[in-house]
Amino acid sequence: MSGLQDGTARAAAQAAAQLTEFVTGTVLPRGEAPVARLLHGVHRAGALDGTEVTATFAQLLTGGAEPVATASAMALALLLAHPDEWDAVRHGRVPYAAAVEEVLRLSSPFHFAPRTARGDLEVRGRRIAAGDRVVLVLAAANRDPEAYPDPDAFDVRRKGPRHLSFGRGGHFCLGAVLARRAVEALLRAVDDRHPTLRLGPLPLRRHPAFGVTSLAEVPCLV
Repeated sequence: MSGLQDGTARAAAQAAAQLTEFVTGTVLPRGEAPVARLLHGVHRAGALDGTEVTATFAQLLTGGAEPVATASAMALALLLAHPDEWDAVRHGRVPYAAAVEEVLRLSSPFHFAPRTARGDLEVRGRRIAAGDRVVLVLAAANRDPEAYPDPDAFDVRRKGPRHLSFGRGGHFCLGAVLARRAVEALLRAVDDRHPTLRLGPLPLRRHPAFGVTSLAEVPCLV
């Protein structure tokens, strides 16, 4: 490891330790919000150690920021790139909520979810033993041609099973309702304030990223 990398690793470890101390020693004991009170109780009971409870707190605090912003930008880009679909939404022929769901299906903010098998199972002839680490590729499931006809097309009128962008079961995203409402609110605000908004001549740019959709910019003209 180079000196720069070593220094970065030490700084990151120090920051993580300081965050853990602050969360477990100050934020959670205050109990100023339901999440803080819940995590404080779990921590005191010993169900989660300091590192685990801090990681959970940080994920709940920040996990919805960038993904919601990305989903909002993708929603705008996809609708502007498909004017017939955008027109149907803007004029009430298709609910805004339906457009948001199609955006989340077609361009999931998170592409996969790592999991640990809790028991032995078999999936399409492949044996998975208890304790094995597996990766659920949400983005692929959302474009499964057996579940969604013409899965690579953007269709705000699409019918079919609910996408997996927010997970499912015990791992379902706690902020799913808020995320949906935030994206829908942005689309309504754009329609209200900038009805002539259109895509610019420059292409949408993505940040190189592993496992997530990350946008650099969505060039638009007002």
